[in-house]
Amino acid sequence: MIKKIFVLVSILLLTTSCNSYTELSDLGITSMLGLDYQNEEFIVYTTIIADRDNEENKEKYKTYHATGKTLEEAFENIYIQNSKKIYLSHMNLLVITEDLINNQLTTMIKHFLSNNEYRNNFQIVTIKSKLEELFYQEITAEEINKLITINMEESGTTRSIDFETFLKDILIDHNTILPTIKLENSVFIEGFALIKNNQIYDFLSNEDAILYNYLTNEIKKTTFQGITVYENETIITTKKNNIEISITSTINKQPELYQKELKTALLNLLTTYQQKQYDLLKLEYKIYQNDYSYYQKSQDVLNQLKFHIKIHPTIKNNYLEEVNTNE
Repeated sequence: MIKKIFVLVSILLLTTSCNSYTELSDLGITSMLGLDYQNEEFIVYTTIIADRDNEENKEKYKTYHATGKTLEEAFENIYIQNSKKIYLSHMNLLVITEDLINNQLTTMIKHFLSNNEYRNNFQIVTIKSKLEELFYQEITAEEINKLITINMEESGTTRSIDFETFLKDILIDHNTILPTIKLENSVFIEGFALIKNNQIYDFLSNEDAILYNYLTNEIKKTTFQGITVYENETIITTKKNNIEISITSTINKQPELYQKELKTALLNLLTTYQQKQYDLLKLEYKIYQNDYSYYQKSQDVLNQLKFHIKIHPTIKNNYLEEVNTNE
């Protein structure tokens, strides 16, 4: 039996064509892609790994850009500038503008879904500056992704969103967030863009982004009101329209101040977006899952939500000291 399998594999290897094979040196590996929409035209920017410096083992990048009435036409106009086959499977970052989101987000999503050259694990951000400023300053995808990772782990002002997560949120929940960057000589984190029904709904500042990350249990380390937060866990439970939020934090000082100020700030953020009719934590869907009978009877779930927040701080000195404070 093993001999038959060996013969079959040998025949397949001998008869299979290798015409589709492309030399690595002939590939233009795309690291970062930027998309904009202006004056009824798509604008595409690409950063391609052009060469590798053997002495310093550093990758060299080259930027191309083109326009087109359709995304496909814009990409075709990129291809005719390049002597290498554009290779999209290793793309690390997609940067999209507010104009692209507000006018052609659905078109962009269809493009990525219909093109099997892309993987869905690349990161996605929106930018408040012009794309050309970003792409011609020789800022790489790796630099931006590292900036997001560091701030996610150390400051709590952002979080990384990959395309698969973005796609799920848009198609199922119809709202999502995107990390936002801007340029002022270099790249800076600028909180989150809130997207609802394929439009930019609002922007969260870095301060509000920290509060959002508290609520979504994405705080690893941050500073709040001058108080260092080393660890944090947030648990949200729903019972009809009552939203119970329990936050357990390890901090370095002033537990009473931390408890009071954080609770106030979180309530302000939640009630502000409740009034703006933006379901910041997708609570309607949670209630739909957990209490369908209440959801079915309720006329306006979002406006009826009542938030109850409890903060449990623990002091980290040379030893851990549990702090009991009165709510």
